[in-house]
Amino acid sequence: MNIQSRRIKTIRKKRRAFFVLSACIAAAAVVILAGAHSRGMLVQASTITQTQICYKSIRVTAGDTLWDLADEYMGSSYANKEAYIKEVIEINHMQDSVLYADSYIIIPYETEAGADN
Repeated sequence: MNIQSRRIKTIRKKRRAFFVLSACIAAAAVVILAGAHSRGMLVQASTITQTQICYKSIRVTAGDTLWDLADEYMGSSYANKEAYIKEVIEINHMQDSVLYADSYIIIPYETEAGADN
């Protein structure tokens, strides 16, 4: 074997080693990215908004009912209208669900967290 054939063999071995190493690195990258994606580790944009419950005083007009106010102000923080109405009755120290025109009551309502109210 002459010097030139040894050089050619050495070059071929180096090329083969480089190719194998490149293939291993690419395979490892695919495995890592696939694992991160399957575990939900990749960050995705979210449209979830947080709400907070605020309170305000409103003037009762003739014909208003707690059910009407629940329809207007309740939001999604309450399980149902009865739960909302129960809270309105409790925070206003009411004996029953009767509203009187021209009186004021405090009602809860939802707003986006951090929003100016």
